[in-house]
Amino acid sequence: MRLLLWPDMEGAIVNAELKAKWLEALRSGKYDQTSGHLRDGNSFCCLGVLCNIFNEAGWDRSEGPYEWSFGEGPDERREVGVLPSNFRNTYGIDSGTETRLIEMNDDGVPFSRIADYIEVKL
Repeated sequence: MRLLLWPDMEGAIVNAELKAKWLEALRSGKYDQTSGHLRDGNSFCCLGVLCNIFNEAGWDRSEGPYEWSFGEGPDERREVGVLPSNFRNTYGIDSGTETRLIEMNDDGVPFSRIADYIEVKL
């Protein structure tokens, strides 16, 4: 079930169950925060946390400058710094929302504050 939770932000739509798990994970203290890419070793950006709770098995070692990439299936392009487009489209995270979350994360906004933002705005 998809819920429209913040129509002001380019119609951002987020699955309610996935959102609840994402907020819990961001606030749990279980994840160390990184910037510049979805995952760096055992550290994650806020979008990397979303990928990890969605599918921990979706990670692969990358051959480029970043250690990890994420993708949902063998035919999907693997990403290191943004959500895979199929994932974003399926779960209704528009590019404006993704960009804002990347900026917050990479500017050093703590996960707890990012969770507060997601809770209100998505």
